[in-house]
Amino acid sequence: MPIAVIACQDATLIAQHFVEALQKRFDAIYCIDEGFRAALAETGTELRPAGELTQSDQLCAFFAPGHEWVDDTIGLMMEDAAQRGSSAYLNKFQWGYCPLLTRDIDLGQRYLRHRKPIAMFAALAARRPDYYVSNAALDRAHSFYLATTEEEGRAAVGHMVTTGTGQDTLDPRSFPSTFAVLNHSFMVEQVERLAFFTDLGGKRVLEIGASPLNPVLARLLIDKYGCDYVGVNIEPFEYSSAPGMKMISEDIHKVDFPRNHFDVVFSIAVWEHIPNPLPVFDAVARWLRPSGIHYGIFQNWMSQVGHHVFSPRAPGHLVPAWGHLIYSPEDLGTQITTAGGSPETAASITDFIHNSPEINRVPTGDFVAKIQSGPLEVLYLDGRARGRLNPRAVEIAAENPELNAEELSCLGLEFALRKSDFDIRSWPLTLTSGDPNAQ
Repeated sequence: MPIAVIACQDATLIAQHFVEALQKRFDAIYCIDEGFRAALAETGTELRPAGELTQSDQLCAFFAPGHEWVDDTIGLMMEDAAQRGSSAYLNKFQWGYCPLLTRDIDLGQRYLRHRKPIAMFAALAARRPDYYVSNAALDRAHSFYLATTEEEGRAAVGHMVTTGTGQDTLDPRSFPSTFAVLNHSFMVEQVERLAFFTDLGGKRVLEIGASPLNPVLARLLIDKYGCDYVGVNIEPFEYSSAPGMKMISEDIHKVDFPRNHFDVVFSIAVWEHIPNPLPVFDAVARWLRPSGIHYGIFQNWMSQVGHHVFSPRAPGHLVPAWGHLIYSPEDLGTQITTAGGSPETAASITDFIHNSPEINRVPTGDFVAKIQSGPLEVLYLDGRARGRLNPRAVEIAAENPELNAEELSCLGLEFALRKSDFDIRSWPLTLTSGDPNAQ
């Protein structure tokens, strides 16, 4: 069996199954951080100092700092690495889970100590045909891999590992129970977040930007909350409407619903993709019933990853934070090739960022102004930065007077708006008592 090498982590955040899984799968566990090693020793877990590592032909798994651990997937990754025969193998999972598999101890040590280990290895892999790196995007679905023992679930994991693609590329016809139960877990979390602002039980709900491949949110709202669900997407749906679930394939600018029709209208990661999105807020206000809730969360153009260059289009780390705002297309192309991208990749990314109709490029401030000046009461509005200024954003704003640090620090917007039971602005301007002196 191979050996594992881990970087420094916060010992209080590591779940017990992390260490147990390592102990089950590896002959020995080394750690490069003495403080972390000592902290674990107090819990009875002994790790070997990384200084004792010597170059050999033994396969090592180097775990960069992270707070997530997916037990089943490391076995699949090791099988895939063996089949590919690469001298160094990295299957990059989001949210911190990205071990490097290699027999090169020096490379592994550099990987763990580097400030941006994944970007470092990706740059090396661009020049080394014997290195392999993918950008599998599992998002926050880690609980899936810990909870399931279904054959289909494991096959779904294996598909993403071996193809280097994310869960959005899974065909729901091949993995139906995966989609029905646990796929798109981030979106499921946001539905639970929506339930914080209103009682969803039995409500008539509209989702703007419903997934054309995956009816999991519709099923959740119908099965758990008894909702009457309508989903709209400009793309055709790969599944049909069903009792309590109506799917409409149409541009949101062209659909219309009766006034005071829905109890809830919500969207997840959609507003940055709607062309001319601001008038749609007015339409939603018309469609909502009194006391209705409009909820949304999205990552817009002015955020540090507003470029939306994610897997499988290209690894996001090829584009510097806010690179789409501070570099010309030519300079951005240079940045991408310097980070390890090919000239073809650089051309494709810059064309997507600056010309793709998938992104509307509306500034954060315009969204905020529309929300605050609209007819709906603002229950919650947050830039997801908790009021903190990003130090790099401050530097960029100082160098680019047309930008401001507050807007750049915003990671995206989350809002919850409520339609009043009675809008005081609809009152007549004249008194109705007949007595002009009435108080």
